Amino acid sequence: MKKFLIIGGSGYIGRHLFEHLGPERAVATWYSRPFPGGVRFDPAGMGLQDLAPDPGQFSHAFILHGMTRVNDCVQDPATSERVNVREILGLLDACATYGIKPIFTSSDLVFDGRRGLYAETDPPNPLVRYGQQKRIIEKRLAESELACVVRLPKVYSAAHDGVSLFSVWWGALTANQPIRCAHDRIFSPIDVTDVVVGLTAIATRNLSGIFHLCGPQALSIMELYRLFQHRLPTGLREIEPAPCSINGLGFPETWPLDISMDPGHVIQTTGLRPRNPASVADDFFDKITPLARNH
Repeated sequence: MKKFLIIGGSGYIGRHLFEHLGPERAVATWYSRPFPGGVRFDPAGMGLQDLAPDPGQFSHAFILHGMTRVNDCVQDPATSERVNVREILGLLDACATYGIKPIFTSSDLVFDGRRGLYAETDPPNPLVRYGQQKRIIEKRLAESELACVVRLPKVYSAAHDGVSLFSVWWGALTANQPIRCAHDRIFSPIDVTDVVVGLTAIATRNLSGIFHLCGPQALSIMELYRLFQHRLPTGLREIEPAPCSINGLGFPETWPLDISMDPGHVIQTTGLRPRNPASVADDFFDKITPLARNH
């Protein structure tokens, strides 16, 4: 039975995907951050044959590898061009050589944010370099009817891991640090568990084309915080965030505003029912101990 290949298994999504599939069903790679069960892989100097004597044993490759910090991509254009474009194009060629179907994770940043609730049929027009790099790969994959592009929004979770958005806000509040929330940045955040289930469903069904794997609700960052704030324990609930514009935060590029996406297509084709932010927030606060609640 063929396995899945997760290229970029040390990232946030990759770790959860590998945990979900397990080593019996998947091989996951890392470049600079080793993890248990992972295999080191450098796309710049290694080939898929370095991962397995017969790379044809893989049916699909989840391509999660990349330089994903949006501001880093414009501040270090040479590195981001190499990692996000040239190395990915090389991986696509390698997948074609061994008959592996690539599932490329793209971004809602391929859109210019002028209308929101984008469907898969809407024309992309990326404003930031990261989105432009993702779009280059999308165009290459559009040449193949068998390829798969999965556009993702901001991914978050109910975990207290210091990384996910709710956890970052909780950490800032309990450390008496200020929180700034953009009132004009609208997106469709999705829980990482739903991402994992959605990616697995797309692969096991051997689906092709473009999919917007996103949450069911479009809202601003400020609106998401208000939803979070409503569930805070007394004493923290009264702390107000500082409202701002996303493009007033000093980023090196002008960011698109409304990049919310419509999940209807992925829901119809996979049966996925992505959770709404209120449900994820409830789970987050359910995990807080009584001692933390009385902080």
